[in-house]
Amino acid sequence: MALLACINNAIELDIYPDVENKSTGQIYVDDGETFKFKLDSQSSSLVQFDFADNKLALALLKGEEYLFPESQRIHTVSLHGAERKPTAVYANGKEVEFTFEEHTVVVKNLNVEMVSGQVLEFAYADEHLQ
Repeated sequence: MALLACINNAIELDIYPDVENKSTGQIYVDDGETFKFKLDSQSSSLVQFDFADNKLALALLKGEEYLFPESQRIHTVSLHGAERKPTAVYANGKEVEFTFEEHTVVVKNLNVEMVSGQVLEFAYADEHLQ
C-alpha cells in the first residue's frame, strides 16, 4: 500500500518481545505530503515505544511541538508470544477490553494519543500493579 493511501489510517502496533520479555521500537510521523519537516520541529515527531515489565510506554524523542492529527493515534496493540492470558489490560490506568488467542493479546479501540508518558499495562493475577 502506498504511504499516502494509508497516511490517515489509525496506528497499529505489533509487539514481539525478546527472550527477556522486552521490546523497543520507534515510529517517525509527519504530514506525509510536504517537506516542512526539514524546516522546523513542529512538522514531525519521533516516538519511541518501550515494552518491559508487562508495560508499553511511549516517549517523544523529537518533535514535542508536533500536533498529531486525529488519525495518528494508536488504535490497536497486539502483544505476540504471550504465554498466558492477562487478567486485565489498562490504558493509562483505565481498564480496557482485550482478546487472547493463539498466544497473542489484542487490544483494540484504544484511541491513545502519541504523547510521552502514555502507558499500556498487561496485568496478571500473580503480579501487582505499580
